[in-house]
Formats: sequence, structure tokens, C-alpha cells
Amino acid sequence: MNNLVFRPLEIEDVWAVGLFCKDYASENDPENLMGFDKDTAHKGLLASIENPDYFPIVCVSGTQPVGICVGIVHPQYFNWNYKMLQLILWYVSPDYRSRGLGQDFMKIMEKLAIKESCSALVVSTRVTMDPKKTGELLEMNGFDHVESIYQKELKC
Repeated sequence: MNNLVFRPLEIEDVWAVGLFCKDYASENDPENLMGFDKDTAHKGLLASIENPDYFPIVCVSGTQPVGICVGIVHPQYFNWNYKMLQLILWYVSPDYRSRGLGQDFMKIMEKLAIKESCSALVVSTRVTMDPKKTGELLEMNGFDHVESIYQKELKC
């Protein structure tokens, strides 16, 4: 875990993280049903840096990305009295799993959600992910399984 740094995604990171996201797509969408291509990933990552409602956080070892988590603040069902921060991308390289990085990302995102006066932190999981392991990690961090999402109510 030495030399791992969590920080906001920067423009200089976009190329490497876009390639890293290709690993995410290969692992979570082996048939490429989402139509992943690196140009779209790069555009999306750049947009997440420029949009104040997005919170892209990268974990790097040296200069190499080993994890990415992107959250977006939005209302729940158009109710701006109930804002949430929803994770729209959450990935840790297989070589860095089971080291607590997922929990570290959750703690960072929870602090950001509270800072943004959000009422909840929400994670939707893909069916191609290991739902049991992912669910256990989320529940261990205080999330409740609500319909098809895990949600953690926050005290602001």
C-alpha cells in the first residue's frame, strides 16, 4: 500500500486512465454491450473534470493509475431537496484488490457527499460484477440494499 495516492483526476491523467478504463470494460462487459471505445472514455473523463457536479478520484502508484472512482451529484427523482452522490464508475485493478482501496474510495466519496450536502451515497452495481463480494463490501461500509442499488443514508 506504500506509494498509493488518492487525488482528483487531472487532465494529464486522462490518457492513462482511459486505457485503464478499457480493463474495466473488458472485465465488466466482456461482450462489449456498452460499446466501449477509448475515445469515448477520454471524452467522458475530460467532461468529469470540467463539470462541477462530477467528482473523479484516481488512485495512483507512482504515475500508474490503479483505481478510479467517479461520482456525480444529482437529485433523487428530480427532488433537489434530496441530493445524492452516485458512483458512476468504480474500479480497482485486479493486482490491487483486497488491499482496502475500495473502502478508501467509499470513505473519500462519503466525505465529498457530506461536503456537497447530499442526503445519500448511492452505488449501482453491474450484474457482471461479483454481486456477493461487492454487496458484502458495501454493507460492511454501512450501505443498505435498496431495490437494485445499495444506498447509505448520510447525516449532514
